[in-house]
Amino acid sequence: MANEKESEEEYNNLIAKADAQLLEKSFEEAIASYKKALKLKTNESHPTKQIKIAEQGIKDQIASSENDSKYENILKTADNQLKNLEYQLAKATYQQALDLKSDVSIIMMAPGDD
Repeated sequence: MANEKESEEEYNNLIAKADAQLLEKSFEEAIASYKKALKLKTNESHPTKQIKIAEQGIKDQIASSENDSKYENILKTADNQLKNLEYQLAKATYQQALDLKSDVSIIMMAPGDD
């Protein structure tokens, strides 16, 4: 009975740790903790559900990172076009960047608008 109580306590500690890791977006660590908890209680649904959430979090981070990289490359291209006085092309390229990340604003100024 004491062993059962210790196992229950260990499981609860692992779940608490994993839940905190998930909230911190430490997805890999959370998955590892949930898997350890599953070894103690194989029929529990909470760890399995949370592992799926963590795996989706990893996928989302990768997609966001790729999107950030693409955005930065588009901005560099637009900046170069602007330096080369290719205003219409630069404007269109900046618009591509805005379309990719609508939550970011880019201040566009025509030459002589300072």
